Amino acid sequence: MSQNTEDLLAEANRAYKQQDYSRAAKALQQTCENKNSGCSNLGLLYLNGLAVEKDYSRANFYFQKACDVGDLFGCYNLGHSYFKERAVPRNYSRAAELYKQACDGEMFDGCGSLGNLYEKGLGVQKDYSRAALLYEKACNADIVEACGRLGLFYHQGLGVERDYSRAAALHQKACENVEAVACYNLGILFLHGQGVEQNYSRAAELYEKSCDGGFADGCTQIGKMYFDGKGVKKDISRAVKFYGKACDGGIAAVCGVLGDIYAQGKGVEVDYSRAARLYERACVAHIKESCNNLGVIHNIAKDVELDYFILARVFATDCDKKNLAACVELGKLYEEGKGVSQNYSLAARFYEKACNAEKTAACNKLGILYYQGQGVEQNYSRAAELYKKSCDALDMAGCALLGMMYEEGKGLEKDTNRALELYKKACDDGNEKACEFRKMLLLSL
Repeated sequence: MSQNTEDLLAEANRAYKQQDYSRAAKALQQTCENKNSGCSNLGLLYLNGLAVEKDYSRANFYFQKACDVGDLFGCYNLGHSYFKERAVPRNYSRAAELYKQACDGEMFDGCGSLGNLYEKGLGVQKDYSRAALLYEKACNADIVEACGRLGLFYHQGLGVERDYSRAAALHQKACENVEAVACYNLGILFLHGQGVEQNYSRAAELYEKSCDGGFADGCTQIGKMYFDGKGVKKDISRAVKFYGKACDGGIAAVCGVLGDIYAQGKGVEVDYSRAARLYERACVAHIKESCNNLGVIHNIAKDVELDYFILARVFATDCDKKNLAACVELGKLYEEGKGVSQNYSLAARFYEKACNAEKTAACNKLGILYYQGQGVEQNYSRAAELYKKSCDALDMAGCALLGMMYEEGKGLEKDTNRALELYKKACDDGNEKACEFRKMLLLSL
């Protein structure tokens, strides 16, 4: 290598450190074209769009050129392009070849990336033992991500004999270097006293560090610890803060948990609007309980604005998956014309599907449609049958409606005494409508 090339490379290095990427690019362009030196760094400039227009194809050209002359950094980055499908078709086998080339040349990032392929069986035969050896090689070279993965292998006994103490040491090494997942996994060990002395406070510290590092599961766990007062002083406001981070980080189930907190006023003021927004996020991710709870909000908080289009889409998908509560809620949307065009026939169809599977609320809704002749031919006898089915299953709303049929003599023989009995049964169980019906009937006698 000529002195001139060495000087240009040194200048490029200085310029890069000073974030003078234009000067760095100019120097690297000369060295790469003349001596194939610095091509991998020039590729990085194109990869990241630094002083040049971002161009993955151009970056790969320089990575290949660097790799061809034994620059292992170029091989590694070209492998990443095949792994991530950057301007080349995704090819895990080719990525594995390039990572191996880098690893064999003691470019240890390549060892860690190759270990990941063996762990997941991408481009190579899945082999936890081989992955563990590669992670260890990378970890010994202070590639902290590899230390974290190797720690998890010892934690779970993947490709190595389970060893919680060894796992703790590896998680600790990675966590000290701000590897958020490793901090989380170390927190698990302290929580359960595996390989370390059980320490809830230490677990909480690690979960919070993991959360601060952007790992959403860590936010979930520290939120739960603040909510339960385990390892930290109980603090609902902090629990809500961390649950919010977990929800924003894509943990849909936690959105539902946070929705419960606001819907039920668990340490915060009841806020149905906020609960609804959170249930919507969880429901869209097909968290069944949150979809059901969103239906409850829909019923009890009429002033809450909901995204009914989203609701209809999610309820339709879940109803197809035999989530019968979703079928009931979808029927309501068609009955009310919310998020979908009003269609009583479709409402009746969904109510019947749920009613046939013993969802009594759906039987009541379907009975009302038969009573009113909406979406189905008016049929008082059928309405009475549906109300009776619901009442027999101890649904007091059904008993109240059946009492009304006896009072009116529609669909069955008029029987005032039977109506009063049913009204009283439902009223005693807390059904306010039944209490009103009974009072009005007694006054008319």
